[in-house]
Amino acid sequence: MELNSRLYHVKRFFYDTAGAANAIQLQTLKMLTGTSQIVYGTDFPFFSAPATSTGLDLSGFSADELRAINRENALKFLPRLAV
Repeated sequence: MELNSRLYHVKRFFYDTAGAANAIQLQTLKMLTGTSQIVYGTDFPFFSAPATSTGLDLSGFSADELRAINRENALKFLPRLAV
């Protein structure tokens, strides 16, 4: 992919699930960036953590993808939290 393309720059960032835990938005994001760029996030107290988790569970991700979104992807930029 060419460095100057917009899609290249989109794939350089991480995207959290805060306020966007629905199947259409998350599957579109997955198509653009891949699951490796999606991390779990909430906008607590505006959105509840259980509602975000339920939305993720119903969004069509596999168990491996959910494990990556919920923890493993964040460890890429927060390695000190790995235990």
